[in-house]
Amino acid sequence: MNRFILLFILLCFQISVFGTIKNTRFDRLYDIHGLNQNTVASLHQDKSGFIWIGTPNGLFRYNGNEFKSYIHQPEDDNTLISSSVTNIFEDKNEHLWLITSSGLSIFDLNKEKFYNPEDFNNSLRPKEEILKIEPLNKEELYLLSSDKLYHITIKEDYKLEWKEIAELQRPHLQFRNFAVNKGKVYLQTPITLEVYDIQSDDTIKKLYEIKCDIDLQSDRISAFTINPYDDKLYLSTKYSCFEYELNWEKIKLVNKIDSEILGTTNNEEHTIKRLSLDRNGILWIYMLTDGVIAFDIKSKKVIHFKNSLDETSISSNIVNDILLDLSGLYWFGTGHGAISILNPNKKPFYHISNNYYKPQSLSSNLVNTIYIDKKQKLWVGTFDKGLDISTSKYVLEDSEQASFKNFFKDQTISTIKEFDDKIYVTTSTGLYISDSNHSKFQRIFPQKFPNNEKNFFVELFEKIDDKLLVYAYGRFTMIDINTHKVVKMHNKIKNMDLLEKKTVIQMHYDGKDGVYIGTVKGLYYLKINSGSYEVAEALTPKSTSLSKSRIFVLHKPKNEDNTLWVGTFGDGLYKCTIQRGKVVDYELFSQKDGLPDNVIYSIVEGTGNSLWISSDGGIAKLNPETREVKVYDVSDGLLANNFRRYAFFKMEDGTILMGNLRGITAFNPLDIKDDTNVPRPQILKLKIRNEEINPFQEYDGYTLLTNPIYKTDEITIPYTLNQITLEFGATQYNAKNSIRFSYRLLGVDKQWINADKFQQSANYVKLPSGEYTFELKGYNTDGIEGKEIKRLKIKVLKPWYLTNLAYVIYLAIVIAIILGVIFYLRYLFGLKQSILSEKKDKEHIREINEAKLKFFTNISHELRTPLTLILSPLEKLTYDKKLPPELKEYVENINTNGQRLLNLTNSLIDFRKIGEGEMKIYPVFHDVVPFVTKTAEAFSDYAEDKNIDYQIDIRHIPINGWIDKGTMERILFNLLSNAFKYTPKGGKVVFTIDKIGDELQLKVSDNGVGMDKEEADKIFDRFYRGDNEETLFGSSGIGLNLVQQLLKLHHGEIHVDSAKGRGSTFTVKLPLLHPEFNKTNMERGQIEEANTPPSEVKEETIKSKHTLLIVDDNTEILKLIKDLFHHEYNVHTAENGIEGLELSMKTTPDVILLDVNMPKMNGYELAEKLKENVQTSHVPIIFLTAMSDLESRKKALEKGGQLHIGKPFSPYLLELQVNNIINQKNKEKEILKKNIIMSADKEKVLTKDEQFLKDIKQILEDNYNNDEFTVEELSVKVNMSYIQFYRKFKTVTGITANEYLRLYRLEKASHLLSNDENITVREVMYNVGFNSQSYFTKAFKKEYGLTPAEFKKTKTREKENV
Repeated sequence: MNRFILLFILLCFQISVFGTIKNTRFDRLYDIHGLNQNTVASLHQDKSGFIWIGTPNGLFRYNGNEFKSYIHQPEDDNTLISSSVTNIFEDKNEHLWLITSSGLSIFDLNKEKFYNPEDFNNSLRPKEEILKIEPLNKEELYLLSSDKLYHITIKEDYKLEWKEIAELQRPHLQFRNFAVNKGKVYLQTPITLEVYDIQSDDTIKKLYEIKCDIDLQSDRISAFTINPYDDKLYLSTKYSCFEYELNWEKIKLVNKIDSEILGTTNNEEHTIKRLSLDRNGILWIYMLTDGVIAFDIKSKKVIHFKNSLDETSISSNIVNDILLDLSGLYWFGTGHGAISILNPNKKPFYHISNNYYKPQSLSSNLVNTIYIDKKQKLWVGTFDKGLDISTSKYVLEDSEQASFKNFFKDQTISTIKEFDDKIYVTTSTGLYISDSNHSKFQRIFPQKFPNNEKNFFVELFEKIDDKLLVYAYGRFTMIDINTHKVVKMHNKIKNMDLLEKKTVIQMHYDGKDGVYIGTVKGLYYLKINSGSYEVAEALTPKSTSLSKSRIFVLHKPKNEDNTLWVGTFGDGLYKCTIQRGKVVDYELFSQKDGLPDNVIYSIVEGTGNSLWISSDGGIAKLNPETREVKVYDVSDGLLANNFRRYAFFKMEDGTILMGNLRGITAFNPLDIKDDTNVPRPQILKLKIRNEEINPFQEYDGYTLLTNPIYKTDEITIPYTLNQITLEFGATQYNAKNSIRFSYRLLGVDKQWINADKFQQSANYVKLPSGEYTFELKGYNTDGIEGKEIKRLKIKVLKPWYLTNLAYVIYLAIVIAIILGVIFYLRYLFGLKQSILSEKKDKEHIREINEAKLKFFTNISHELRTPLTLILSPLEKLTYDKKLPPELKEYVENINTNGQRLLNLTNSLIDFRKIGEGEMKIYPVFHDVVPFVTKTAEAFSDYAEDKNIDYQIDIRHIPINGWIDKGTMERILFNLLSNAFKYTPKGGKVVFTIDKIGDELQLKVSDNGVGMDKEEADKIFDRFYRGDNEETLFGSSGIGLNLVQQLLKLHHGEIHVDSAKGRGSTFTVKLPLLHPEFNKTNMERGQIEEANTPPSEVKEETIKSKHTLLIVDDNTEILKLIKDLFHHEYNVHTAENGIEGLELSMKTTPDVILLDVNMPKMNGYELAEKLKENVQTSHVPIIFLTAMSDLESRKKALEKGGQLHIGKPFSPYLLELQVNNIINQKNKEKEILKKNIIMSADKEKVLTKDEQFLKDIKQILEDNYNNDEFTVEELSVKVNMSYIQFYRKFKTVTGITANEYLRLYRLEKASHLLSNDENITVREVMYNVGFNSQSYFTKAFKKEYGLTPAEFKKTKTREKENV
């Protein structure tokens, strides 16, 4: 395939490339490009298009993007035998034969591996030098050394077998060169050219020879070369060349090319040292030290390339090798000049610039203006260096040889124009006109310098009829062309203020009515009409975008009267439609449309409708109709990309000259044609995870390449290495930075991806497994797409978990899982049946236990009624003064133990509540010590009877905190009972009370039987009973568990320290100030109030009998309560709810005592009936029931009950509660609801309610100005729960506490507003505890009918009137 491509390229060049090389400007490759050697001995291009460079210090390969070096490494066989490479040949197996100073090295282009034939190298004589290699076929070749001609046969693994050609074994014979052509060997010695015929037995037979002295009249033969395409042989002597035809029996001389034709002399520097012939028909004649000559065989034209001071010349006069690459570029390997590259097809942009070493060159590269007169002489106006006029006619092709004569030295020339065969020049000293010979100049303006100045800068002028319109120093002047008379017109111009502070940059006469004026800020029009002048804006509202533009250039096409092209500084190019000095429409061209830059310096018409535009980004060719833009820059041969304003000119033959920052660029648009040579795209590198992969390199255990990537058609990549980068380029140096690429990966990319300007790689990450094809194509500098597409197939293997073996394993695993699931489900089914059975058994046991517990709980409830009948009379006996003292102690003992029995029943009930999550506690803030001490002292009699040393140790008084008395009583009772239970007679029990920090610490210690650690760990488990003997107290296994659960409700904890035989110590820690105990519960407050000892409650006499109704289904309870109250009350009884309702309607009692659980109608239903009836809705109801849980108490109060008292109850306490309710009802009619507090300052004996209200008033007086003080804080200060305080206050005053607090503050506010004239309303608001002005104003107005401000004004006026 590569052969056909190469043949096609060769044929194309044979047809398209003509012999004459037009471009003579070189590009150079130095170390800055990556080639770090200045001397190049040989050049070669392989079939992949890579350039191989032999140097004295290594072999280099250029792949289009970069240079890669190969040098000799000591003790490494896979490197060059020597770094000094003198010649490079390629055989038919794609191996490079590298001739070095130490022998022969062979490089395999496919494996990128070196072979060093040691046997052959060792066979060479010390001074024997290898000169050239000529392949015969894939296995055989000739190798010529300075002494011998070898026939070499290539064996396996590139082992060499060789033999010397015996016919050439002559002593002291020195060979110089040889060639093989059509079965003949041409062998050059210093004095002869010998011709041999190759025999069938690989021997050679001499045919004839050409002798230098006889046939060439010379003393030696320097070189020869053969043209295989037309059977020509070219042979050189020291100074001449000879052309021979080969298709004769003996080669025939047909032409002599002597020094006269070559333009050389018979000097040593012009000695011919080498000949080479390229496929374009150019014979290259290498001079010893004077460069190289290109001789076109067909046209016989000679071009001598040699180094000069010009940077575009060849880099050195010592040329060692010339290579014509596949793209048509010539590579020159030089001595001490690295590589020079000549592009014959480079666009013919010619240059004129200043050369320091050439005195008659251009004076300065900063060109201001350009003109060519009728004698074809080039005029160049420069900045600060005067005017240059060429000494001869200007010819485009000889631009770089142009010589100039300078005028106006050290002046700045701004404009050159010719009118009526007269050339006008504006300088920094005025406007001049030249004579006919252009050797002298006359200043016509100014005729004398103003204010004795030496300079007068004339910037612009334009011819209008027979006058010149001149612009200088911001003023316009008219000059007669014939008389040079100056007419001052500036003051005659109307609307001149429009141009004030706007420097004029460009002028253009429209040939009719006026001049278009380009300024630093917009476009204007100077109307000229019979001696009158008027400035007007040329822009209409449609062209406002031009109003702020800096106008650099104006151009009016010849054949378009209504079109004006306007070039701006930074705003692009405008095509304006004009009418009578106005821009009526425009079309914008900018970088968005393809222009290289938005700064426009010149506009010149080209061929057809095209425009050539100079800018700060090069030269652009614009087709206004199609808007197609073609850009040319330094890569196309321009001197610079930055051009100069005013500096342009178009010759009659179409040649255009444009000034830039480095001189003048000249070209003929007809010669600027698209480059048909397209780049050959190539994949240069394969990278995996950003690491380059080389042939036979192992990466993560895989060998991905067996050939270089550019010689590889398909690669296979494991799934784990599916992050690839492909670097690409083109083996074409011509404008390599302008070459563009497009690529795509079929299977991933849906369309071609255009690579950025400097992008030379494509990256793909995490490619899924599958097959892909990477495609790459290139575009040359003119945007022509190459037809060749480089393709690389990429196969990404499946990950191991998606391979066939993996699927087999998956299937086996799935089957195993299914079987495992089946067996597991069977096991689960059996286990489930077992669990269900066990669950049923446990549920059955739980139901039995629950039934037992419920039974005992119900028994406990039932025990409360007989306990009530026992404890109530006992309590009455206890306080009966008639009871003899000797019996009182026994009665108290019976009462105390009855209470203990009640406590045990309550514990059983609480234990069940805790188990069901219904247990609640209701702590009250008080001193804990008296209550705890009293509970502990209850065990004193038992301790005395059992002869136990019982000590109560109180270590801190008082201890205030939040404690639920009922809960604490159960805890202490269970702990002390447990201590006495396991303490033998004569033992010791110590009860300790202490406060540590914010914690209450209780300790119960005994010296009883004790327990081991294992038993101590289980002691708090439910129903756990130790192995100790039963005692008086017995053991149920719930006591300590109940203690622990009650402590958890109280956020406390319990620990035990015990040892077998030494006793136990139980330590209880309770927080006294837990944040959850900030508020007390209404019901709990009532219970605490109900449990207040009779001694603390003041009895009040009942002056008259009231009616009391008792409703209970227990006749004994009815009798007990009736006996309590029958002396002071009219008592009625009922045994069920229906009877109770009927009696209520008949008697309208003052107080009703209700049981809950009754037949026919329960207590809750009866309470609802009573509260719904107007006749009985006001009657207080006291629920007296054995149901003392939270829900029962809450429900009792919700049904309208005043109190809830649990059974058993204290008869005295019940009696006091009933009396208090009756007394409260009597006082309600007499208590003042609001004014009593405000007028309670008189000294008198106060009742409890009055004292209560007085205390509240004092608290309010201290805190009313605190806006954060609330009713909740007020209740805390009087040691009452919020609900209890709320109801108490409502009952006493008739209004709510919140309402009263608001009225109290408003009363204080009115007092301040009435008596303090200097205080503001806002100050009053904050002083009485309000923090919202709107709320304060609203509340005050509602109470007093006026806003605070109005109220204050009213009080002020009243005082003034008084």
